[in-house]
Order: sequence, then C-alpha cells, then structure tokens
Amino acid sequence: MDTNPPTEPSSPPAPLAPPPIISPAPTGPGKRRGRGWMVTALILLLFLVVSVIANFGLLIGAAFPMQSGISGGAGPRLQEVTVEDRDARKKIAIIEVEGIIAGQLLDGHHNMVDVIGAKLERAGHDDHVAAVLLKVDSPGG
Repeated sequence: MDTNPPTEPSSPPAPLAPPPIISPAPTGPGKRRGRGWMVTALILLLFLVVSVIANFGLLIGAAFPMQSGISGGAGPRLQEVTVEDRDARKKIAIIEVEGIIAGQLLDGHHNMVDVIGAKLERAGHDDHVAAVLLKVDSPGG
C-alpha cells in the first residue's frame, strides 16, 4: 500500500491576458500629414543645382581665361583723374608706374606690363590727349 496521502489533482494555470492591439493613427480628413520636409528638400535641391552650375562656371573661367583688351571693354580697371583743368581742349595724360615692372600677375588676371600697355592705349585713343607723361618709380634704375 501507499504510505503517501492522496493529493488532489492540480488546478490548471490561469489564462494569460491577450496582448493589446495597437492600431495606426487615423489618417482621415481630421488628420493632415505635413509636407514641410518636401518643401525644404526641394529648396535645398535648388541651392545644390545653382551651386554646381556656379562652380562649373568658375572652373571653366579659370581653365580658359579670356583675353583682355581695351577695345573689347574688358581689361584692367583704369581711372582718369583731372589734375588741373582750365577748359583746355588738349590734355596731358600722366601715367604712374610704381613697383617692379614684371610679367607676374598683380590681381590674378593682369600683369603690370599689360596694365601699362592698356593705359598707353587708352591715352592713344583719346582725341583730347596731346601728350603722355610717364612717371616711373621702379627699383633697378
């Protein structure tokens, strides 16, 4: 015989609660999705395209510099100053040259020789210039 007292059958475990159901947010007429990100992306894309075009233009301009000359309107910037004016029809052009006269670029586009040549050419094309005075302050004698 059995010496152990009889035991009652164990009761089944309590059922677990089902997981909650998560539904997506309503997208009907009451809820509108924002389109600000799309507008921002289009503006940034526009800036990118403009930047690429500008950089490409600068690259082409640096690779193929244009020839400058007085007749074409391009060239070094020249300035005309009236030293003395007594209503004379004939002028004396004073061209000042300061520094070393060399073929090196001064401003990245023009060298001193080109600038002096442009000034002399401009004085030559002016009908009111009767003479040119060239004032040179250059080392080396």
